[in-house]
Amino acid sequence: MTFRPTDQTEALRNLVRELPEFASSTDDYKSGSVILEEGEPNDRLFVLAEGRATLGKRDERGEVVEVDAFGPGSILGLTSFWMREPVFAQIRATTDASCISIERSVFDELVAKYPEFARLVQYLFVSNLSDRYRHLVQSHVERARLSRQLEEERNQLRDTLSKLETATKRLINQEKLATMGQLLAGIAHEINNPIGALTSSSKAAEEALAAFFGLGKNASSLGKSFYEGLNCPYRSADEKGDRMEALKGKYPDFKRSFIRKLSQMTEIAFEIW
Repeated sequence: MTFRPTDQTEALRNLVRELPEFASSTDDYKSGSVILEEGEPNDRLFVLAEGRATLGKRDERGEVVEVDAFGPGSILGLTSFWMREPVFAQIRATTDASCISIERSVFDELVAKYPEFARLVQYLFVSNLSDRYRHLVQSHVERARLSRQLEEERNQLRDTLSKLETATKRLINQEKLATMGQLLAGIAHEINNPIGALTSSSKAAEEALAAFFGLGKNASSLGKSFYEGLNCPYRSADEKGDRMEALKGKYPDFKRSFIRKLSQMTEIAFEIW
């Protein structure tokens, strides 16, 4: 018996045809069927002869995440079979599939009995491990690319959020200023109306009183006093204090409230009286 496999699929077909031990060792799986379940013990080696399958690992929520895919010639359950450990990840058929199932005792007998079988199995082992290693390297490269892309997008998002926050603050400030302007305009309007009325009334009263007192060259003392009151300058608190102290010394018998009124008068008003 001589095997000269040109590819894994043809080698497996030759293997099934030429070794009678495999006559009843082929299992068929419908699409979606579980070939190996995560966490279960495994004492058989599966070689995918036909169809396709996927390797899936359960996450923290118990959902199966697909991490690898297999085609004809792939060895399934290699790690659990070789290390005698529970199955690390679930293997599920994604199409109708056919697997060569080799029990451990039969595997050991075939390796001892047929050197060519041992070489073929060694070839399949190395080929599968090589494929998985390449897939692992590609996954790391792809992960690094995605990480860089994610970091760039995160930086862009951070810049966009910063600009959005600045624009939002500017709009809020503009809205505050606009609201304040409207409020002040309303307040000014409410103040200006009575002020305008008071100004008009005071002007009319001033004119009426001026006519009543007969202001002019021949004005009476009362009229002159009224005129001086109209033109009385504004005095600061210090000026008022100084004048009150001086008037208090001059008129000690006057009440303080009257002294305060006198401090508002001009010097001419004092001379009139």
